[in-house]
Amino acid sequence: MGDVLSFTGPPPLQILNQNELLELVYIHRGVRLRHSTSPERLIQLIENPQEQPRLEELPASTLESRQLLETWILKNWEALKTQLPCKGHNYGHCTVFPCTEARHISCWMEVKGRNL
Repeated sequence: MGDVLSFTGPPPLQILNQNELLELVYIHRGVRLRHSTSPERLIQLIENPQEQPRLEELPASTLESRQLLETWILKNWEALKTQLPCKGHNYGHCTVFPCTEARHISCWMEVKGRNL
């Protein structure tokens, strides 16, 4: 018999392509990242749950709105601090909190008409 490959677990992350790694990050983190994020960085994010995506790794479409939303939240902190859906040490910091795109858009839609 020839050599037979057998896996007892999931395949090593290094054999996955860029799209598969991006999808795994989305499944594990609930956040989409830019396609320019390196495979090494994607693997790092998958393997290390405490590692947070960097601002420049988030899709460009939400960078500006995340910055505006964070500024608005900080200006209105006393009134909002118990109403925000995010939790943890980056609470209210939209530029670093790894909330999903859907969660960010939901927050953004509630405040975008207000004086940002």
